[in-house]
Amino acid sequence: MKNTIATLLVAVSAFAMNANAADFRPYVGVDYNYDNGNGNDFNSGTVNVGTQFNDYFGTEVFYQKSDSDVKTYGELRQQTRSFDAYGIDFNGYLPMGCEQEFALIGSLGVGEYTFNTGYNVAANLNNRDHGIGYRFGLGGLYNVTNNVALKAMARYVKFNKLADETEETDMMEYTAGVRYNF
Repeated sequence: MKNTIATLLVAVSAFAMNANAADFRPYVGVDYNYDNGNGNDFNSGTVNVGTQFNDYFGTEVFYQKSDSDVKTYGELRQQTRSFDAYGIDFNGYLPMGCEQEFALIGSLGVGEYTFNTGYNVAANLNNRDHGIGYRFGLGGLYNVTNNVALKAMARYVKFNKLADETEETDMMEYTAGVRYNF
């Protein structure tokens, strides 16, 4: 998965840089995420590095880490669950307004998700599960200055397979963040 993402990012970057090198705008960003899926609620943070190749297209790679969601079942059993993810998103932008300070964003991506589930001493079980998540998002971008932008998105993540007992199939993610354009 890591090699596929890296190869894909290099290929897209090379193509876009040759097509329109004058509009090449790299950025770094941080996001707060609220993730909800199959009974688990997570707060997570994301660091992303990306490039907007022109006014309409860009890519970004991301790393995401969640806090722990704790559930209690009866008097003796407690479940703690968290996840890590990394991957790539392809973003389409639709600039709006005369100054093009606003833009609508559509996003398609793929990520590798690893869920860690632990139980207290009474159950004495731990589980680590991973799978591919296909990401589809819609949102908006506001350029505060030439270098600083605010972003808000809603994203649906569809998992291909996770082997553990929860049978997770999807997750909704709500994101608010800031990015710095170079």
